[in-house]
Amino acid sequence: MEQLKKVFESKEYQKFAMAEKNGRLSHAYLVFGEDDASNKLFCKALTLKLVCESGGPCFSCAGCKKIEAGFHPDVLVYPKGKSFLVADSEDILANASIKPMESRYKIFLINNFDLASVQSQNKLLKTIEEAPKNVVFIINAVNQSAVLQTIKSKTQIIEIGSFNNLSLE
Repeated sequence: MEQLKKVFESKEYQKFAMAEKNGRLSHAYLVFGEDDASNKLFCKALTLKLVCESGGPCFSCAGCKKIEAGFHPDVLVYPKGKSFLVADSEDILANASIKPMESRYKIFLINNFDLASVQSQNKLLKTIEEAPKNVVFIINAVNQSAVLQTIKSKTQIIEIGSFNNLSLE
């Protein structure tokens, strides 16, 4: 919880929260950070903000509790294996048109996208470009140069620093 507090206080998170509050949420965010742990923590905070039933995160509603437990039916986490593959892109394509069950949004959280192959990134591009209503992509990477320029151009880029001394919970 202390680690998330640092994220909630960051200007990058505050900017995201304000965009969501004002109805200016992007369909896709690409988070670049210095380290994997900070990236994942920041993306978890964004996800909590989007699924919280009270606009929080409050950590007490059903949505927040499900995120904390590692399962929410409207939050799909990728890659399914060690790295993001074409099969992951195909799975996202198949699931993107299915409406959210419990939340306002269906969220595709993609970790370590800089390790994805060019083919898997290209396969995902059209879905990112034409994301269905209420679909939000939250993608993170450490190495900016490994993400295709076409993906970068279709996403809202958030650059974060390290939140220091983090370990994933």
